[in-house]
Amino acid sequence: MFRTSWWRWIVLFVIVAGLTSSGGHMPALAQVRTPSPTFTATPYPTYTPYPTYTPYPTYTPYPTYTLYPTNTPYPTYTPYPTYTVYVTPTPSATPTATPTVTPTPTPPLPLVTALVDLNVRSGPGVEYPRIGALLRGETTQVTGRSPDALWWQIVYPLGSPGGRGWVSARPQYSSAVNVENVPVVPPPPPPPTATPTPTATPTPRLEPPVIFSFWADRYVINQGEKVTLYWDLANAQAAYLRYDGEEKGVVAPGSITLSPKKTTVYTLRAYNAAGETIRQLVITVVTPGPSETLLDLIAAAPSALWTSNLGGTVLIWGVLDEVAGYAVWRDNPELEDGSRPARVLETRPRAAPNGDIAGQFLLPRPIRPGDRFRAQVGFLAGNVGNVRFAVAAGNALPSATILATIPDGAGDGTLRTIDIDLSGVADSNFLWIGVLADTPGAGKGAVWINPRIEQ
Repeated sequence: MFRTSWWRWIVLFVIVAGLTSSGGHMPALAQVRTPSPTFTATPYPTYTPYPTYTPYPTYTPYPTYTLYPTNTPYPTYTPYPTYTVYVTPTPSATPTATPTVTPTPTPPLPLVTALVDLNVRSGPGVEYPRIGALLRGETTQVTGRSPDALWWQIVYPLGSPGGRGWVSARPQYSSAVNVENVPVVPPPPPPPTATPTPTATPTPRLEPPVIFSFWADRYVINQGEKVTLYWDLANAQAAYLRYDGEEKGVVAPGSITLSPKKTTVYTLRAYNAAGETIRQLVITVVTPGPSETLLDLIAAAPSALWTSNLGGTVLIWGVLDEVAGYAVWRDNPELEDGSRPARVLETRPRAAPNGDIAGQFLLPRPIRPGDRFRAQVGFLAGNVGNVRFAVAAGNALPSATILATIPDGAGDGTLRTIDIDLSGVADSNFLWIGVLADTPGAGKGAVWINPRIEQ
């Protein structure tokens, strides 16, 4: 219906146009059809709302995407250069971790321990002046030996980087270890002979003699046993040893072995024009009686404190640790001499250069004069290596007195006997036994047979 009206209006429009162009009688017709203009379809222009689609330009918010430049934080990825951290440590750190140092073990230090109070001299001989003393039980590093092997050159004062001194190498005065390769050191020039100066000077004042030491290897013996006395002195015109109503001339340093039948007082007398110096000691002779065991170390071994690595590693009794070392019983084993005791104590040192093991035993009472430590030491059959068995006593390990170090080899087929008079360490509350291996692993099978303290 709408299409028909539309065409009518078009036809009418054409007729009117034709009449108008022909210049005819259009005014009359126009007046007759005056109502037709009412059809002014003014609503058609109202289609102007189409331009109202101007909201499309309102998409101007697209430019508001200027937010994209706000992505400027992307340059903040500057942390990427920090990945240089991953590069720098890995190539440089790996070379430092090379364990090439371990194959070169540090050789054991040569050491000497004073068995008595020793003079430290400036050269290898009593003619050299005394510069100090190495007290009994003190240990220091050996740096050389004299050409005659009777003196050790040592670090003195103790711990000094450059100071040196000399002590006697005689076995009754000192005990040395790891000294097989110490060099021979030429002795320094002997001290010049004192010559009078032409100037008038007062005669130096003569000092009385000095007795550095006077001691015995045992102070309590049984009848029939022997004892050895040792001494060292200086600045004496003559020296004598007096005992049993007699007096014998002696020289220094010196020693004498005796077998007194009764308790005896020994007097060492040294004199010169300035005076006399006297030292005495007493050797007690006792009638031997039946011995009584104060401590059976095999029975007490599980309750002892066992350590290795110079006391730095505590060992658990009976645990076979081939690296750290161990202490265990061995029942009815065959020993290197073919014997089979009922039970022995095996003490295996730490498997390392200068490997060691030590057992600390608390005594049921302090040591008394006349107490003795007795044992045999050796190896289980079939083992190899060389070790040193050690015995010490005291009230604390740093101040303990080393009583004996007995070297032994596993291949000699012989057991060693230890018999120590403990009178010199009377009042001690602890006893230590230990084994020091000369090479890593060399102490396997080192055993103690019937170790005990007798009273």
